[in-house]
Amino acid sequence: PSGTLNGIGLLAGIGVWLGTLPAILFAGYLLPSGIAVFRPADFWKFDAGAVSLVGILAGWTVIGWVAALIMAVMKDRPPA
Repeated sequence: PSGTLNGIGLLAGIGVWLGTLPAILFAGYLLPSGIAVFRPADFWKFDAGAVSLVGILAGWTVIGWVAALIMAVMKDRPPA
């Protein structure tokens, strides 16, 4: 019948997910580093190298990833 998945269609769908899901997870893992690298050069508390270092070394833990994300968006006070 029309609209049902046969064996080949099911395997193709699984293959798409097996290829797409790791790419999405990897992009999310590197999100804090991407934000730090591509943000405008204003008064940022942490430079892109520090954010990337924390993100890559400790990002595998949820706490490390959140810390890197906070570092990526934390602004310093402008000079008086």
